[in-house]
Amino acid sequence: MIQFSKRRLSFIVVLVLGWVGLASYQPILAQTSVATAEPNSTVFRHDGGVNGAVWNKDETRLLTWSEDNTARVWDANSGKLLLTLSHTGAVTGATWNKDETRILTCSADFAARVWDANTGKLLLTMPNGDFVEGGIWNKDETRILTWANNHTAQVWDARTGKLLFILSDPENASELYGAIYDQALWNKNETRILTWTAFAARIWDAHTGKLLLSFRHEKEVVGALWNKSETRILTWSEDSTARVWDARTGTLLLTLSHDNGVDGALWNKSETRILTWSADSTARVWDARTGKLLFTLAHIFSVQGATWNKDETQILTWSIDSTAQVWDAKSGQPLLTLSHDDFVWGATWNKDETRILTWSLDKTARVWDAHTGELLVTLPHTDGVGGATWNKDETRILTWSADKTARIWTWH
Repeated sequence: MIQFSKRRLSFIVVLVLGWVGLASYQPILAQTSVATAEPNSTVFRHDGGVNGAVWNKDETRLLTWSEDNTARVWDANSGKLLLTLSHTGAVTGATWNKDETRILTCSADFAARVWDANTGKLLLTMPNGDFVEGGIWNKDETRILTWANNHTAQVWDARTGKLLFILSDPENASELYGAIYDQALWNKNETRILTWTAFAARIWDAHTGKLLLSFRHEKEVVGALWNKSETRILTWSEDSTARVWDARTGTLLLTLSHDNGVDGALWNKSETRILTWSADSTARVWDARTGKLLFTLAHIFSVQGATWNKDETQILTWSIDSTAQVWDAKSGQPLLTLSHDDFVWGATWNKDETRILTWSLDKTARVWDAHTGELLVTLPHTDGVGGATWNKDETRILTWSADKTARIWTWH
């Protein structure tokens, strides 16, 4: 689910400060050649910037959401508009339920809504007192959890739209950004909910809304997640640290320090390593048992994200220094630099890790050979590209942009 926040808006100011230096920065690794393939695209047009897009399961329909106050459903092959789901403010996120009979949307108009995915009929309205940042169903789709810009999360009956309870920041310090467990908001058995606010992540009883534990930082908490066994919590913050906590007692176990705000963190599969990335222009790898710093991956400017490949032999990072980079995950040595002409917002490998897909403020998404770094194809928009993803068989790529379009690309 796409989420927006005041923090994201304020971060743009930080980005601008690096602009002058970025303009003179030249990547130090091998230059790549522009691909000769001519991509074709099906265009899905909104009246404002597109905030996100996703296929349905069989990839016959496309769901998009936009600054133009609508989510829209399209025929993914012809580009024909099938449904328009209207809010009175920007739509910040949207998703189908499991059987794709309903669509959940969230909006800056202070409401989340549920729609019939076949007719577009409005089924439920869940009003909030502020900008709704995001929302999701629980596993059996009897409840919906939303989070908003008024320091609260809300749990709703998904059949009636009745508000069941509110998870309210007891300090009322800042907005509640969300809650996450593997892209869901509840823990595995849905007995607990994890949220984060200005100075703390918190665990709540998912049935009563009772606050169970708080995990405090000195500045804004940017994100949080459980480990697999749900015995630990990993948090990261603008106070220049990521921290590991005992999820049963709230005891602080490890502090992982950067030189500026930490924008993301994750465990590796065996939970023996932690990868963090920061506005201090680095990603760092730590021993998850001792907190010892193992090595640092250095960019020129703020690192926007990072991830391991499947066998954890490589790490992919992306940055506002206009590059994505691939690193040896054992030594920290650089392997590839993939260069854009402006901030790189995201990057991902394809399934067999022979290709890397990147997207950027430079108005393009690009596909690269993951072994050589050769640029294979450029997918152009007329404004910054906010996201991109392959379809299941990787014959098409979906992109969305501030240029008011989502596009599905094919090429030979």
